[in-house]
Amino acid sequence: MCFLLKEKKPLCCLQLAQVCEHCSYRNAKEYQWQNKTIILAADYASNGIYNFIIPLRAHFRSKTSLNPIILLLERRPDIAFLDAISYFPLVYWMLGSIDCLDDLLRAGITLAENVVVVNKELSNSAEEDTLADCNTIVAVQTMF
Repeated sequence: MCFLLKEKKPLCCLQLAQVCEHCSYRNAKEYQWQNKTIILAADYASNGIYNFIIPLRAHFRSKTSLNPIILLLERRPDIAFLDAISYFPLVYWMLGSIDCLDDLLRAGITLAENVVVVNKELSNSAEEDTLADCNTIVAVQTMF
């Protein structure tokens, strides 16, 4: 019970910062959305992201109140994931990292209402428990 497009969006149009034959925008600001964005930063696409999107497209929300959702992913998502999100309105993805200021600006960090950061610090947690999320904390402080 959520908003879905009648026809899926072409996979090329899901990529926020890539020009395709249907869309010539290169960053979030060029889209000129009326509502602020929601950015989700993760290292890869997973089922949890799909479950994150569903309540944000719930049927009880009005169509005019939908916030664009931008997935900032460090690894290219597989075709099955892209096919699944292609039916949701105003959902985009781009390759990038929260550690890179240019990626954040292209994703529209200055237009964002919310930023959700998925912790990816598996390498740090193996070394020491107290440093498990140090890179994420520094990146979030930089965004602030």
